[in-house]
Amino acid sequence: MKKVFLTALSGLPAAFAGGPNKVIYYILNYSNLENLEFYYLSKDYFLQLKNTNGDYFKTPKFLKTRITYHLYHRFPLYRKFFSSPFYLKKFFTKSMNLIGKRLNDGEWDILHSHDIRTLIKLKKKKGIIIQTIHSNGSIVNDMKQIYGNERSMEAIYNFFRSKEKETLDYIDVLTFPSKSAKEIYFRDLEINSFSGRVEIVYNGIDIDYIKSLGFTEEFEKNWNWLSKYDYRILTVGSHIPVKNIDKIIRVFEKIRMKNKNSVLIIIGSGPLKNELKKLAKELNLGTTVHFIDFLDHNDVLRLMKKCNVYISLSERVIFDYVILEALACGMNVFASNNGGNIEVINGQNGCLVEIDNINEVSKTILDSDLKYSEEAIKSVERFSVYKMVEDYLKLYEQ
Repeated sequence: MKKVFLTALSGLPAAFAGGPNKVIYYILNYSNLENLEFYYLSKDYFLQLKNTNGDYFKTPKFLKTRITYHLYHRFPLYRKFFSSPFYLKKFFTKSMNLIGKRLNDGEWDILHSHDIRTLIKLKKKKGIIIQTIHSNGSIVNDMKQIYGNERSMEAIYNFFRSKEKETLDYIDVLTFPSKSAKEIYFRDLEINSFSGRVEIVYNGIDIDYIKSLGFTEEFEKNWNWLSKYDYRILTVGSHIPVKNIDKIIRVFEKIRMKNKNSVLIIIGSGPLKNELKKLAKELNLGTTVHFIDFLDHNDVLRLMKKCNVYISLSERVIFDYVILEALACGMNVFASNNGGNIEVINGQNGCLVEIDNINEVSKTILDSDLKYSEEAIKSVERFSVYKMVEDYLKLYEQ
């Protein structure tokens, strides 16, 4: 039986998590364990997953992870401390040392890393190493979007800048969630090729689960007011520069000039939160723009079924899970003509737009007749979670 180590920098696998831990959650819950023995390793946990019945989600450890996740997204002061150079230096050092020790002391046949920083302290290669790149380009460029480009962070960035290229020498297989993700990553690192294999494994979603998810009584009570609006617009994402949420607010302003019966819901948090709220106020959008720091993942999906327009004007798009979920919920998706979006949106299931032309984006939405819903639902069949997991399992077998 092959031992498979799945690594992320911190936390636990969960459907509500982003990037690495979301994909790991799906691998663990949709894999056949007859010939594979899975272990999960992060700074916080080292667990053997003997089955996929989700028992570890009922433990105090998982509760702690969920509480931490909520605190980080709900409270700016909490987030500010845990994003400070003082904390981050200690966090990264401790994380890499703990994970490195486990990897060097343990026995494994396959190491599937979902964060390249988990490999930096690896000294003993025991088997095949697969690295899935979830970052938006190089790890440093991804970190800059989250933590900023202040001089106080430069020492941390310089360390990871040098180590990321070195770590590639250990890796046998590099996987990316889209062709665009590969191009962005290679361009950031200024490399033209990689000595091992390169595979594209598209992210997948549980389509059957999304289809079956109904409205709860509490949800209806909280959100039934939405039904009175013609344009029920939703966007979900961190409040960081590449997400261009300020442009979405300006697009919404133009839509309201033509149709007052419109509302915009923005789910997420981040360093630009206050600026975005200030912008909405300056544009006199009043109570028609709703900022929500955090919403349970199931309620986000329900809200997607309640709303009819999804807007994403992100730059440097690798492959957005939220776009897939919006399509699966039958939303009319208008996304930036950029990166991974081009591999998902085809003009029949949604519309690609140019992010620098606010007037044209709003006009495209208003002129669309919101006609994409049926094709949107059909189009996500090729992005099934079963297909994604199957592709990863093939790599393990090979």
